[in-house]
Amino acid sequence: METYLPLAVLAFIIEAIIESLVLAVEAVRSKKDVIKQVGPLLLGAVLCPLAEVDAFAFSGVPLSVPYVGAVLTGLAAARLANGLQDAYTRLKPKS
Repeated sequence: METYLPLAVLAFIIEAIIESLVLAVEAVRSKKDVIKQVGPLLLGAVLCPLAEVDAFAFSGVPLSVPYVGAVLTGLAAARLANGLQDAYTRLKPKS
């Protein structure tokens, strides 16, 4: 099971970054919700390196360039935050 963890982390991060970038580009092109789409990407790319959060190092896949793993983790975290917000909005009781 441990041998699949690095592959799973890489797959998750690649997918999350691509989806985040697609949404951000669409927002910029349409000039709608730009802050909501681009803001989390920027915050994640800044906060994860500052907090030393690196999913690559955690999974045993150290990258040769320092901080790149933390920046990529931040970009993926932005997508995760977006998904959690969407789930919260759907599950929140309507009043």
